[in-house]
Amino acid sequence: MKKIAIVIAELAAPGGAEKVAVDLAEEFRQRDYEVTVVKFARLPPGITRHDIPVRMINLDIPERPGGLFIQISILLQRAWQFRKLFQREQFDHIFSFLEAANVPCALACADSVLSIHLDPSTMTRSEWLAFRWLYPRAKRVIAVSRQMQDLLENRRI
Repeated sequence: MKKIAIVIAELAAPGGAEKVAVDLAEEFRQRDYEVTVVKFARLPPGITRHDIPVRMINLDIPERPGGLFIQISILLQRAWQFRKLFQREQFDHIFSFLEAANVPCALACADSVLSIHLDPSTMTRSEWLAFRWLYPRAKRVIAVSRQMQDLLENRRI
């Protein structure tokens, strides 16, 4: 049986990427794949969460306010925890949703499949550098629209 990991910050409803992650997990589960959803954020009280009958792992490495050093520290902590988890679990496929999950996944494992939602022209300088250096490491980058795909092809990513 193939092992699938779906990595996302949290399964907050009604988010679009979150819904796609839930639908993908459910589809793989129905096809008898062993599905694990890996989360790392904390939902504020009162926010509803999508529920799915698959294994959940919460690494509990949420965002924190702070400067560049704090943000790099969080990124590296996530990448390290992802790497340890991916090596231990030996997933056949790893799918990542949203940039908060994509960057540490790309650092942790070159076999990740990343989805790009953020338009590169709206990224901050640090987001753009992470995107430019790390996304090419991924096994595959999936654009959420034809426009985004054209943009990625034009920038040779």
